[in-house]
Amino acid sequence: MEQSDKQGPGVKFPPPLVFVLFMASFYLIHFQFPLHYTEHSAARYLGVGIIIGSLFLLLSLVRSFSKAKTKVEPWKPTKHLITTGIYRYSRNPIYLGFCLVTLGISLVLDSVWLLLAIPMSLWVVFHIAVKKEETYLLAKFGHEYQEYKNNVRRWL
Repeated sequence: MEQSDKQGPGVKFPPPLVFVLFMASFYLIHFQFPLHYTEHSAARYLGVGIIIGSLFLLLSLVRSFSKAKTKVEPWKPTKHLITTGIYRYSRNPIYLGFCLVTLGISLVLDSVWLLLAIPMSLWVVFHIAVKKEETYLLAKFGHEYQEYKNNVRRWL
């Protein structure tokens, strides 16, 4: 594991960029074929609240990595397994945070298309990052990670 651990899980494409690319692509589709789900201004305020809450969540997760003295980037080696805080409920809360940001933006912009970007982004992130991360963590932390995986859901 030491040799391969220099590269971490081997994730090559940044997962946050997946979410950004899908949001941009689906918003371009929205311009061509607008598909709205509400005109109510309360939805926009709710969207802003979700975005702000999601950003606070993401910042707190980055802080958890810093506190644990390990890297948040999925292409760098992990020194410690984080199983506290929101990680007691989800093995991938950062990706959930990105989903919530997308949801908030879809409410603010009133775009059904942006809602469709969420499952597409998750599908791609699962295949380019989550599978590699889980294989890596199992090889590095063995039984400890397997127990964590058995007791904590991937998403929620």
